[in-house]
Amino acid sequence: MDSNTEKLLVDHGIRPTAIRTLVLRNIGSLPEVFTLADAEELMESVDRSTLFRTLELFTEAGLLHVDTAGGVKKYCLCTCHDHSHHKETHIHATCRICGQTFCIKHFRADLPPLPEGFRAEQVAYTVEGVCAKCGGKIHE
Repeated sequence: MDSNTEKLLVDHGIRPTAIRTLVLRNIGSLPEVFTLADAEELMESVDRSTLFRTLELFTEAGLLHVDTAGGVKKYCLCTCHDHSHHKETHIHATCRICGQTFCIKHFRADLPPLPEGFRAEQVAYTVEGVCAKCGGKIHE
């Protein structure tokens, strides 16, 4: 096993296995934000349900962030070193034309005031607009 990949798994409380190591190594060759279908296409040898369960485990452990804007579940690798805030403040920007989603890194948003007794489990911030690539097409 790749020692850096194994260390990253262990650092997130995940027991390294051959499949988990393979999936984590391959995530690096996917777009910054990817879907289960993207991962399936890259890792055809991995069963769909195994791949899904692995991505969900990575998400629960804070190794991946999830964005569900537009009704499609998208994943991105967490690159922050402070894992205490990733479930509450992760931000994405999604292009309304092409659907591409970008992670907004190194920015921490505050949790809004919540009703008394309400416990936040996950907060997703999504900024919708037009990406640079599509913006150029609009003006042409």
